Amino acid sequence: MNLGLRRLWSDDRGAVISVELVLVIGILVFGLIPGLVALRNSINASLATLGNTALAVTPSFTYSGFAIVTQSGQTIAVVQGFEVDPTTGLALAASQIPPIAVGSVAVPPAP
Repeated sequence: MNLGLRRLWSDDRGAVISVELVLVIGILVFGLIPGLVALRNSINASLATLGNTALAVTPSFTYSGFAIVTQSGQTIAVVQGFEVDPTTGLALAASQIPPIAVGSVAVPPAP
C-alpha cells in the first residue's frame, strides 16, 4: 500500500501545471467579456425596440351601446355607448355616445 501511494505521489504524467491552468482561465475570461458585452447590447436594443413599439400603439375603442324595446316599440332600457379618443395627446378623452340603431332583434325570454 505504501509503495502504491509513493508511486502515485511521484507520477506527474498528465498533471496540469498551475501556470497552464492560469493561462487557460485567463484566455477564457478575456474571451467571455466581449461576448457578454455584445449580449448586453443586443438585449438593450431589443428592449428599446419593444418600448418604442409600445409607445406607438394608440389605445382606442368604441362601444355603441344598445336599447331594449318591446315588440310594440316601447323602450324598456337604454345602455349608452362609450368612446375613447386618443388624439388629445398623452391623456385619453372619453365620452358617452348614444346607441346606434341597427335594426330589431327578437330575443325570446328565457324559460
